[in-house]
Amino acid sequence: MRTSKKTLIFFLLVLAVKDALLGSFLLLNLHWILSHAGMSYSNDVKTMASFFGVCVLIVSTLCLTATNWVVTNKPAGLSISKFIGWWMVIASVIVYIKIGKPEWSAIDFITGALILIPALLYERKTSEIDNTAFRLQ
Repeated sequence: MRTSKKTLIFFLLVLAVKDALLGSFLLLNLHWILSHAGMSYSNDVKTMASFFGVCVLIVSTLCLTATNWVVTNKPAGLSISKFIGWWMVIASVIVYIKIGKPEWSAIDFITGALILIPALLYERKTSEIDNTAFRLQ
């Protein structure tokens, strides 16, 4: 297995675990998060945290699906991986612009880049192999 493929699988699994823990934590321990972030509790915050927690759990399942498809060499796995990587990078920029806290957006930006780079490298290597096989025929 290529290094870029192994790296992509590793970072997809890391993001899946991180998001599963974050989503569960948001849904189950909102008061702890708010007290440590210096925020106050309200019904609006509870609604947004619940929505965000479910969305993060969905991203976690997408990462697991992408991992499975990359392992089994399905082309859709690479497409979903690139989608997740770009989404994380774009979302981190939006969070930084809207909230203005670089420490909140940095983790998502780095995670997105760590998924996107091996996905693009693996895609390039795969297309080179396909082109070589095509030329040999």
